Amino acid sequence: MNTKPMPGEEFTTFADKGTAELEAVLSEVADSFRDHTSYAGAAVHDIVYWSQLAPEDEPAPAPAPENPVSPPEIRGTYIWEASQVTNDGGEHILEFAKEKSINFLYVRLDLEQPYSSYRSFVKRAAAQGIEIHAMGGHPIWGKTENRPRIQRLIDYVGNYNAEVEPDEQFKGIHLDIEPYTLPEWQSDQDKLLSEWAGNIAYFHEETKKYGNLETSADLAVWLDTFPLPGKNVSVTEFMIDTLDHVSLMAFRNTAEGSNGIAAVVSQEMEMADRLGKPLMISVEIKENHEGKHISFYEAGASEMERQLALLPNLLSNFQAYQGNIVHAYDYWVEAKP
Repeated sequence: MNTKPMPGEEFTTFADKGTAELEAVLSEVADSFRDHTSYAGAAVHDIVYWSQLAPEDEPAPAPAPENPVSPPEIRGTYIWEASQVTNDGGEHILEFAKEKSINFLYVRLDLEQPYSSYRSFVKRAAAQGIEIHAMGGHPIWGKTENRPRIQRLIDYVGNYNAEVEPDEQFKGIHLDIEPYTLPEWQSDQDKLLSEWAGNIAYFHEETKKYGNLETSADLAVWLDTFPLPGKNVSVTEFMIDTLDHVSLMAFRNTAEGSNGIAAVVSQEMEMADRLGKPLMISVEIKENHEGKHISFYEAGASEMERQLALLPNLLSNFQAYQGNIVHAYDYWVEAKP
């Protein structure tokens, strides 16, 4: 990137743009190339001219919308440690949920535990107006050979629900499968994508054998650029169409702008509206080293709330938008104010 003044060739430099625009473009470039192992970073030319750029201005407070839209229905988080529910009954989680007005939880299950380990927590959560979805997953669950792992989770939840009282039942099953972290993503991507899609279809079909359990999964927002091999749809459209709902991992720390949350989910929202499916938006508050624009870790919880409050207006044209999920409880509870 160039910051030296270039008279007559201003399009080649950030000399008149300032620090804020340079940093925004650096972040956008890094995000665009995140799947290319050859991308190693950026260099700015040079230290003298860079230091002379106009400093980054403090952002002006966002104006209140003229016609405020009601907050979304769902406000949730992820519970990754099953022991937090089973060992002490999850009272600290329910207290935090009350404080933060949380009404939706994805809870990872330890399938070695007896059904009695979850009954009290789910019952008390339901009395507090919180909907609980059982959660499981691993990158290898995207491979056909690991369908038995998915089946085990489905059977556990289905049999649990059949044994317990209605107010102790899980409302759905949520999968977190991110196979793009596997070596096969580089060596045989088409095969891995096909197997992942097959496992998602299998998951939905098998879950429905237990009645009205809702199926859902996390999905990275950039997957809308990947066609599903042998199908005339993207990976994203297939997932949205197959499952009951999807949580879009829109890991950005601003709501507005060309690389903000609303912008990066707009294509998925259009798909979901066309397909008649609901979507949730997942945001990150865990420390992240991929770029300053990814997480609310540095900005803190108050800034996260301010940005999330902008989304109902920014996404008001989409029926699909149902709410926000913060990743995750462990990081949110320890977040900066």
